[in-house]
Amino acid sequence: MWEPWGHIALELGGADVAVIDTPKLYSQTFNLLVSNEYRLAQTRKSIAVLGALDEAIQFIKKNPDEAKRILARDVGIDLETVKAAWSTYQFELTLQQSLLTTVQGQARWARREGHVGSALAEPEFLNFIDSSLLRKIKPNAVDFVYP
Repeated sequence: MWEPWGHIALELGGADVAVIDTPKLYSQTFNLLVSNEYRLAQTRKSIAVLGALDEAIQFIKKNPDEAKRILARDVGIDLETVKAAWSTYQFELTLQQSLLTTVQGQARWARREGHVGSALAEPEFLNFIDSSLLRKIKPNAVDFVYP
């Protein structure tokens, strides 16, 4: 359940709601995507977006209380709800090998469940991942075997 709904359910549910503590059972990522055409034509803009995102993450880490207040104000939820959920989030700009492992696993699941025809070859997902722009601004953020 996504926040703030988990926190609200706990507040409203009383004894009927329980938290199952399973750290790292589920990991949610937010991925940035652009077409190759855009990346090649707008390299400076693409790098600027990554740089701005990294600056925002650094601000969050250096000013967590202010970041919480900004989030509560801009999203329109109370500060206590933001504070309750805050520790469940990791603010990082990375490209990790686990992304490839995850999409490969999802492709196998989709095939097994019949969502993808068996005649269709599994994509070579490495052809869709480009770490070059992130490596330019933050080389240590890439934990990835492929260039």
